[in-house]
Amino acid sequence: MRFAHLTDPHMNGTAERRHRLGRALDEAMARGAKHLLLTGDLTDSGRPDQFQELSWVLGRWYRTAT
Repeated sequence: MRFAHLTDPHMNGTAERRHRLGRALDEAMARGAKHLLLTGDLTDSGRPDQFQELSWVLGRWYRTAT
């Protein structure tokens, strides 16, 4: 059982943040991680659109990992 631990993505509506988290998820999958621990500040300021953005990026992980 392999886990990936990512922390503080600070999603803020920028393509750079989406790309950075996406790259980290790609790397975790390439290394065989099947489970994700995501800790720290998930968004920059807690706005609903930032959580939607996080959900969109993480949806990619879920669809690929299952």
